[in-house]
Amino acid sequence: MNDLDPVLSRQLRKLSLDALDHPPDLAAFQALIRRINDSYKRYGEDRDLLSRSLELSTQEMTTLHSQLQEQRDKMEQVVIAVGDALSVFYDIAREKTDSGTGSSDVTGMLTLAKRRFASRMSELFGAEQAASSWEEATLATHSHASIEGIRRSFLGLADQLASLLQQTVQVAAIRKELEVAGAVQQMLLPFEDTLSRPHLLLAASFVPAAECGGDWWTAHDLPDGRTLVLIGDVTGHGASSAIVTGVAKGACDVARRLLGPSLEPDQLLTSINAAIYEAGKQRYMMSALAAVVDADGRGMTVANAGHAFPYLVRRRELQQLVVRGSPLGAVADAEFHSTRVALERDDTLVFFTDGVTECEAPDGSQFSDRRLRQLCGDLSHLAPPDIRTEILRSLQRFRGSQPALDDVTFVIGRVA
Repeated sequence: MNDLDPVLSRQLRKLSLDALDHPPDLAAFQALIRRINDSYKRYGEDRDLLSRSLELSTQEMTTLHSQLQEQRDKMEQVVIAVGDALSVFYDIAREKTDSGTGSSDVTGMLTLAKRRFASRMSELFGAEQAASSWEEATLATHSHASIEGIRRSFLGLADQLASLLQQTVQVAAIRKELEVAGAVQQMLLPFEDTLSRPHLLLAASFVPAAECGGDWWTAHDLPDGRTLVLIGDVTGHGASSAIVTGVAKGACDVARRLLGPSLEPDQLLTSINAAIYEAGKQRYMMSALAAVVDADGRGMTVANAGHAFPYLVRRRELQQLVVRGSPLGAVADAEFHSTRVALERDDTLVFFTDGVTECEAPDGSQFSDRRLRQLCGDLSHLAPPDIRTEILRSLQRFRGSQPALDDVTFVIGRVA
């Protein structure tokens, strides 16, 4: 055995024939040859099996590679779509800052972006996408765990972004409606915020806390030369408050035309109360104060409907004109009473809503009636437009960075 070829020796050892001391006889040799042939046959079968396994593995790897390539392409398209949608928000923010884009334009841009985004997602993931979330529609595909996790993260982001687009469209539509209501409310106010009459000079300010507020003021010349001043505050804010303001304006105009020179503040409040009660069904109410200044400026008639008491400043001495009454719209048959007030030349009249005295500082403290009284007394030597300016500045300084929580409205009058 020591003289055998090394290759043959290895084969014999595998066949457990390495311990032969002399050459085998013919029968043993034939058995040896058969065993060697069987061994090589098994080797061939094993090699074929290995080749087929490698071929199948190659096909599976090719299929997996194609799936990963497809998923990568889809994920790239999702990223592009998300980037496009985010660009819409950036463009809207930049254009509103640079050019004051209206909410109508914003709504259109957002709607178009939402449709494009949904269309892109449908193309990528099929019609079933519309009935379920994009994440659920793609869970059936098989891909590598890390790629699948990244893909699902992006699809989840796409879901959230589509929802955000939808919500933003709705908010833009609501904002558009509020802007329209605010524009209508502005039309209900006098065209000028400073009115000069021979017996009276008026300077008013209306600063809503939202797109449209609940405060309202107006002034009108009556046929007999007297001047009507009306200030009101509807409960709440928004479009509903603006509608109630419109009802009050309409009732005021009707009463003025019907009563003409015989109009008195208590009659006016009775007419407005009936209109608001019918329109608001006690869900909306309005505090109001009506004052009619005589044509010669030496007297004034006042009626109050649950409103803040006005001020009369004479030679820097301030007094409140205490006149009481229930808010408009609270009771169908509410009664109001007029009170006469004597006036003198250079008297200052101050009508205001509670948004002035309840203006809040960052620490939560309120401007208060005491501060307003002190301020009006100190400023009474100024002309009404200047008093208006100083009151607005004082309120702004007091509020600081705190946003306004209520409308701020006041009217300053000076008797001539």
